[in-house]
Amino acid sequence: MESTQPETVPEKLFLSYASQDVAVADRLCAALEAAGVPCWIAPRDVAPGQSYAAAIVAAISDCRMLVLLLSQSAVVSPHVLREVERASSKRRPVLPVRLDDTALPPELEYFLSVNHWLDAPSGNIDRVLPAIISAARRDPGVAAPATAEAPRLPGGRGAAWPKVLFAVVFAGLALTFGFRDRLFPTKHVDVSAPATAVTRATSTSPVANPVPMPKSVAVLPFADLSEKKDQAYFADGLSDELIERLGRIPGLHVPARTSSFYFKGKQVTLAEIGKALNVTRVLEGSVRKSGNRLRVTAELVDVADDSQLWSQSYDRKLDDVFKVQDEIAAAVVQALQLNLLQPLATVQQTSNPEAHSHYLLGRQLLTRFGLTDAERAAAEFERATNLDPNYAAAWAGLADARFWTATGRDSVEARERDRAAARAAADRSIELQPDLPYGHLVRGVLRIDLDFDFSGGAADLERALELEPDNPDMLITYAADLLLPMGRFDAAVAMLRDAAAADPLNARVWTGLGFAYTLQDDLAAGRDALQRSLDINPLQAFVPALMCSGYLREGKPTEALEWSKRSPVEGLRLSCATLALDALGRHAESDQLLAQLTSKYAFSAAVQVAQIYVARGDRDAAFEWLERARRQHDSGLIYVKVDPILGRLSGDQRFDKLLREINLLPPAP
Repeated sequence: MESTQPETVPEKLFLSYASQDVAVADRLCAALEAAGVPCWIAPRDVAPGQSYAAAIVAAISDCRMLVLLLSQSAVVSPHVLREVERASSKRRPVLPVRLDDTALPPELEYFLSVNHWLDAPSGNIDRVLPAIISAARRDPGVAAPATAEAPRLPGGRGAAWPKVLFAVVFAGLALTFGFRDRLFPTKHVDVSAPATAVTRATSTSPVANPVPMPKSVAVLPFADLSEKKDQAYFADGLSDELIERLGRIPGLHVPARTSSFYFKGKQVTLAEIGKALNVTRVLEGSVRKSGNRLRVTAELVDVADDSQLWSQSYDRKLDDVFKVQDEIAAAVVQALQLNLLQPLATVQQTSNPEAHSHYLLGRQLLTRFGLTDAERAAAEFERATNLDPNYAAAWAGLADARFWTATGRDSVEARERDRAAARAAADRSIELQPDLPYGHLVRGVLRIDLDFDFSGGAADLERALELEPDNPDMLITYAADLLLPMGRFDAAVAMLRDAAAADPLNARVWTGLGFAYTLQDDLAAGRDALQRSLDINPLQAFVPALMCSGYLREGKPTEALEWSKRSPVEGLRLSCATLALDALGRHAESDQLLAQLTSKYAFSAAVQVAQIYVARGDRDAAFEWLERARRQHDSGLIYVKVDPILGRLSGDQRFDKLLREINLLPPAP
């Protein structure tokens, strides 16, 4: 029987790297140890006469976390792969640090497909050092928010400084709460183990509900047992589609994907999962895919005593995957003794298994961070639509991916190209299948965030909600993209609480609630919700800024200073620090940071720059930057009406003109 005694907490970080990156690895090691974080690194820590292999095996077993320097050399190194495999088998968190944009081979992608990244292009270790230190100082398996060194803030420029810093988090929040969670994934950042089967061990879950619903089941991500371990996206997709199928059954409580996938690779008991997700049963299993053959094993387990209620294995051709999903769903219904008024409806988007496989890979890529992954996702969706031009969900996925590539572009021309492609794909999806919620969800966000078409976006989002009224993605997006920008805070809170009930381990839900409460000046409730979001997913960009602003509004600059360092988005850190330094009287330093912000992030941070100029009392400069944001289709503008800093421009004809141009005011009579 496996011991339930707590492990001794190891202290050292294991640095994994290819020999070609030794200079970067040595620099990182020196910086970490200078900051008081001990490291194990080869060849330095291999004792004379000791076997390299034995030393590495022992070091990984004793490490707190493996920090992986990913580069073109590392992804082809068999030594790096073995080190990652060993860390995974010992359930040690893996924190990847990308030195370039090299794509992962399947062998590494299997282990790292659900991990978050830190980016240190060209070996720029300084930008990720605070994040690694923060991760190392937390509990094992819990990576902390990325941090960055920020200037100390002991002075002030302007009487309203507590509200100034709060305002900077508005710009870009449409991306935070967007219908996809790619930029700030809701999966926990410590996921490193590949297996999805639950380990019967003792751990703690961040959210608990003591009263499980009697007719309830959580679908856990199925394990990939394929020979090359390169089908995790397919296994995840099968689990995801089972959640969708079972979620349509009246009277059956099925937690949403984000909450169920939270437990992937974690050492948790079934009882803990049941308590966290408010369920009495879990459905788990495995997938083995080889060529055109598919083997799926599934079992339904009672969380109270780990007893198996039902199990079955299916050996089929790949093009029978939809039938397998239907059979599993029907078996679960029978095992739960549910009385259906009508048979389960078969949902099949395509009859082409290859197109379906590309679609599933595209969906997985959309859960990651970065423009490169969004581009890869778009390519996968395009392959799916080429194989099956009538595949409505794949067209919606293509629109989704092109939305994200558009937001990441650094020129108006490139952004407009991707916007046009996204609009065309969304329209095609809805034309093919008018009752597909995903298509309406994507098009609604496109219309609002990129085109400022609030009426058209509202129509699409309302249709998506009508089709799936309990879908957390629908609820979050409607609240964040429509209700909050319009100042309907109470309605937004009610909708977000409904989303939290359906998806309790979705960090975006709690971020949205924290944001809404803060807009209502309920700072204590806002902080509680934001902290819950961070408990679920510590690596977030905007939550630290929201926390920082709350403390500043309460007159607690020391606490605010600590939070100001924790966002991994440099533009946001610069914005916050610029305003805070102004407020604290350090104007020369503030000017230096503003110069950095405008030189590096003029395209992506135009709204933040406008806020800084409003805070400084320079209205003309503020309107110049707001006009630039409008021309660039900066999605941060959707919150301009409720932004407490930009709201100071109210009454200026130029401000009313801007609101009309982005459809937040009716046309002038």
